[in-house]
Amino acid sequence: NLYTMIHASSKERCERVAQRISQKTGIREYKLLYTSQEFKKISPIYFEADPGA
Repeated sequence: NLYTMIHASSKERCERVAQRISQKTGIREYKLLYTSQEFKKISPIYFEADPGA
């Protein structure tokens, strides 16, 4: 399996990009999955700040 993410301003543009990728790679079977809900993006916090600093 091969996965990729395509960013486009519309479904139609996304489909055109996917078709071009299909033509260039020879991969004829593919499925497009569209975002149904976007969550707020925040940077991860790996370590809490030292409260004594």
